[in-house]
Amino acid sequence: AAPLPNHAAARRVLEKLGFTLERPIVHGGCRYFLYRLTQAQFQRHRERGRTEFGGQSLSSAQVRELDRRAAADYGLTTAVLMENAGRGAAEVLLALGIHGPVVVGCGKGNNGGDGLVTARRLHEAEIEVVVLLFAEPFHLTAEARANWQALESAGVPSLVWPAPGDRDLARELGRAEWFVDALLGVGLTGPPRAPLDRVIAAVNASPARVLAIDIPSGLDADTGEPLGAAIRARHTATFVAPKRGFGNPGAGHWLGKVHVVPIGVPPELVLNVCRETT
Repeated sequence: AAPLPNHAAARRVLEKLGFTLERPIVHGGCRYFLYRLTQAQFQRHRERGRTEFGGQSLSSAQVRELDRRAAADYGLTTAVLMENAGRGAAEVLLALGIHGPVVVGCGKGNNGGDGLVTARRLHEAEIEVVVLLFAEPFHLTAEARANWQALESAGVPSLVWPAPGDRDLARELGRAEWFVDALLGVGLTGPPRAPLDRVIAAVNASPARVLAIDIPSGLDADTGEPLGAAIRARHTATFVAPKRGFGNPGAGHWLGKVHVVPIGVPPELVLNVCRETT
């Protein structure tokens, strides 16, 4: 139940997901609407995700289309998906076990934004974390910039490029148990450029264990081949579904163990996008 300023639009989204309006509620001068999803409907959603969607993988073009339609058809904005993604990645890392400092390396795109949310969530869990931002904050995407501001407000330690130079990077990596790779995402089409090529080499040479967010930086999402320098991860927290290139037997060298993280995208939307864009 929640106060909804645009109930008609929200109702259309909820009904698409199988929710039914039970009753309106007035409390504290605000009007709320209570929706219900039956246990049978919930089981159908879950089984559908397991059976129909279980073997699907996504190309980079399908990821873009999924993001577009999640916002247009379901009101799931980039900001919402970014928060869900970062929270899910943090939960994966917490489940794997953290016994020392965590360094989160972020680029300027939405993959970097996912990393900023991950860092904030780890900080909230009282994990020692530092962010290395390899971009000026004003170059970040709008959603990533909002999460950068939230990170600063939360007091999470950070270094902004060019401050994280080679010495800073070597120092932070030398003391880190984990490095979270949020440098480059599935939209990469060419070799990583400076300084990220040097950052990737330094991470691979360090003793830190690596969790890649969505995809190891430098890996082609469609072929599973490195486009140049590429992160070698112990674990990859990928969102919604494995990426198409993950099926390449050689990709395992870069991916490590893959953890599929749901971020709230309805299974029927994923299925529709896969059917229409194969």
